[in-house]
Amino acid sequence: MAVIRLTQPFDAFHGTASGQTDNNKVVCYSSRRTGCVARAYVVPDNPKTTIQGQVRALLLQAASEYKNGTKYCADAWTAKANTIMRTNILGIDYYLTGIGLWTMVQMYRYLIGLGPKYVVPELNEPPKPIAVTSATATDSTHIGVVVDVTGLETDGLGMCQLSAPLPGSARLARPNDCRLMDPHLYANFALHTLGVMTFDILIPSDFIVAGNRIGIQITPLSEEYYPGQRLLEPNVLVAAP
Repeated sequence: MAVIRLTQPFDAFHGTASGQTDNNKVVCYSSRRTGCVARAYVVPDNPKTTIQGQVRALLLQAASEYKNGTKYCADAWTAKANTIMRTNILGIDYYLTGIGLWTMVQMYRYLIGLGPKYVVPELNEPPKPIAVTSATATDSTHIGVVVDVTGLETDGLGMCQLSAPLPGSARLARPNDCRLMDPHLYANFALHTLGVMTFDILIPSDFIVAGNRIGIQITPLSEEYYPGQRLLEPNVLVAAP
């Protein structure tokens, strides 16, 4: 997908090229906080899986609870967000929004079954995991993933996402290829124990089996449920038990 950054004399624009409708659109234009963007139109992948439905419901919950909170709460999250800089795909630096930071933190809490935390935490970024030590098809419906997370704080968590089977050792998974797999959302998380995280993930028996190669992405979380830099192992051989 091509993304183009347009500067002066462009000020703001939005929509699609003239005459384009529905899935026949070719180029989309939009104005964002970081500037004006023209990009290829892509029909969203919308499989409507059980897990996707659960996550969408939690996103709506996060937005609703943010809007229903006090102005003091919103101002506090906005003030914190304005201290956190990110860089987008165009190499442009920008700051998070209050609701963006709120959703980032609360979603991890929701996924493991906790309610929202309205007081802004310290948000200390945890260290990046070291490596995926092993991935094992423990039986016909489970995959065990062991990760070296040396240096992660004692009460830290990790979230595991897996890709579909890859066609071979030359195919490298991308971050967007990795998804939550276990329909029990909390089961996609593991607690840090003595430098190791061990995940036991339920998946359909005909989906990933021993001998497959998959991508594995691990997101470290601090005690405050703030995410750190993800580890992506783009091609991991699934071993037999």
